[in-house]
Amino acid sequence: MLKQLTLLAAVIGLLGASASAKVIKQPAYDFRKSGMLKVTEVDRAKDATRLTFRAKYKPKWYMSVSPEELTITMPDDTVGIVPLKIEGDMAFGQNYVMPESGEASFIVTYPALPKSAKKIDIGVKAGWPGIYGLDLSGKKKQDKGEKAVKPTPYHPIKTIFASDTITVSGRIAGYDPRSGIQVMELDIKDNALGKSIPVAFPIKADGSFSRRFYLPMAQLTDFLVKGYDMAFDVYLEPQNDLEILIDYDRMIEQAASGAPIASAVTFGGSLGELNNEINGCETSVKPMAFTLSDVQPEEAKQRLNSNYASAMTGIEAYISDKKVSPKAAGILRNAALAKHTEELLSYADYNSPVKLLPEGFYSDFLKEAFSADSTILAAQPHFLLNRLAFSNMLPERRQEINVNILRRALDFTREAGVELNNEEKKMIANIADFESPDSIQECLSSDFLRGIVAIYNAADRAGKVDALTEFNKTLPPIAFGKAETNRQFIQRISGSEELPLLWQFAVTAAAGRYGLQEMVEEMVPEHGITNQYLIDHVTEAAKPKPGVRQLPDTQAGAIMRNIIEPYRGKYLLIDFWDIYCGPCRAGIEDNQARRERHRGNPGFAILFIASEKGSPIDKYNAYVEKHLKGEHLRRLPEEQITLIRELFEFNGIPRYILFNPDGEIVSSDYSNHEFWELLKEKGIINEPADN
Repeated sequence: MLKQLTLLAAVIGLLGASASAKVIKQPAYDFRKSGMLKVTEVDRAKDATRLTFRAKYKPKWYMSVSPEELTITMPDDTVGIVPLKIEGDMAFGQNYVMPESGEASFIVTYPALPKSAKKIDIGVKAGWPGIYGLDLSGKKKQDKGEKAVKPTPYHPIKTIFASDTITVSGRIAGYDPRSGIQVMELDIKDNALGKSIPVAFPIKADGSFSRRFYLPMAQLTDFLVKGYDMAFDVYLEPQNDLEILIDYDRMIEQAASGAPIASAVTFGGSLGELNNEINGCETSVKPMAFTLSDVQPEEAKQRLNSNYASAMTGIEAYISDKKVSPKAAGILRNAALAKHTEELLSYADYNSPVKLLPEGFYSDFLKEAFSADSTILAAQPHFLLNRLAFSNMLPERRQEINVNILRRALDFTREAGVELNNEEKKMIANIADFESPDSIQECLSSDFLRGIVAIYNAADRAGKVDALTEFNKTLPPIAFGKAETNRQFIQRISGSEELPLLWQFAVTAAAGRYGLQEMVEEMVPEHGITNQYLIDHVTEAAKPKPGVRQLPDTQAGAIMRNIIEPYRGKYLLIDFWDIYCGPCRAGIEDNQARRERHRGNPGFAILFIASEKGSPIDKYNAYVEKHLKGEHLRRLPEEQITLIRELFEFNGIPRYILFNPDGEIVSSDYSNHEFWELLKEKGIINEPADN
């Protein structure tokens, strides 16, 4: 009997202990800023509180956690509850390599939380992207009843070259302002002019966004979630509309594991079905050209072709399985072809250990790209057009050297006792081996000019410039002409007198914002442009722009008015730059002495604007101390920079905007040199003409 009573008491004791512990599975939370960590279980025992975490990150990458990052705080808590220990896959302060699954779990033990604690924050006070409002009551997270977006009837356009307006709207389901997402951006391409134009989408408090804007032509492009550096593809056509629904929780989990976030996005509107079909295909041409710098051309091309064939197998299987529309199928195929062609050109021009590849390397894949239908120009060809326009395969980029002339020039340097230093030998290495003039070979025009400079510099150092000059008089002129022009080369490769559309766009895109007047004059007779959209679009862009203009009554206009207000009454040049931009730094440093000479001049000011994201504060401060001390400076948050870039239609930096003393925009695409010349012309500064 005593044994039975003792056993009963023990059981009752165990039940009492169990009853005093509260275990919550999959606790609800108000908001997570990152998809890397999620609490899957809370165990509130009398002696301690234990949280089970699921970690999600890129497979084979390492992650680590610290006690500060997992410190618990409550609404009125300024100190926080620090973890006692960690068990499982992670250890505090140690790097943990994520498994192939990209997931791991661990348990963190804390002191017992007070019974009054209903909600807690984790890692928030440490500045880590933590978890807000983890619910300890056991309630399930309520569905906010987000309505799905639905496709509406599609309005086909006759040609991808249509230009008109389009409305893009949507919302982020589960949005919270604490996410840091204040603006999103569409990267609109004007492929005819080689321009990239940002369209900013400010996010309202409820997570919604909407813009109506001008679209130069139909295109597949990137929609960027600013602050998280994530993007997904959208296909846009004028005279239509697109509605976008982004699942925030799914998006951050996909991003944490390095997976595409397209699966967190669904589309509605007249372009909804097309976009759902395009984004549903997870197969694409993976970039690999940059990994082949030590691989010989024949093998590199084989690898790149295999990579493309593998991608196309997946794309064709998706098209067949999902029975996607012909338009979506065409976009998917041409996007892959454009990327593959870009990869091959990137290898040939930048990654190949062989400086100049023979025509046989290019002819087959160029012919395939040139024979594609016009949809390829709406399938993200922006970088491909750039590669085509400036490729080393083009005859006008290459220099056919008169072997006897250059060999005699090299012989002269040796006979005259002129010694080339190592740097000069490097400059001539792409033309010939200095010790073996017979090795002279075809090269890039730029390499040839560097070789001539190397010989001149060496002769100058040896005091033999006059002798070299006299020797040069005995040589026939060096011919820079070519057996064929770029136009003739493309006609021969494509097998057609009419130039491929892809090449026509590459020609005008190369002119970009500059040289448009000359391009208009030469477009048809010199370059063989026949596409009417190109002719009209470039001609319109080349027309003289109206004079000064006022800042618009928009959010971006208000930001700029506030920025320029202190400089009213003087010419103001705004220099948009960032710490990681080499050309930006070069421009700043080249003019540093000149700025210091004129500091305090009442007639002008230069304002340097950087972005918080592009210029981390420590590196920014160090650079400012060395090169911009005493200058006018602003460092703006990313959402303001995005709005300003849309206002002035630029993506690349450095970019210079000029305002007159009345606060009017004189030019949104100025140059440093033009600015100093303007100041001299106006008599604001007095400098020699060559400064």
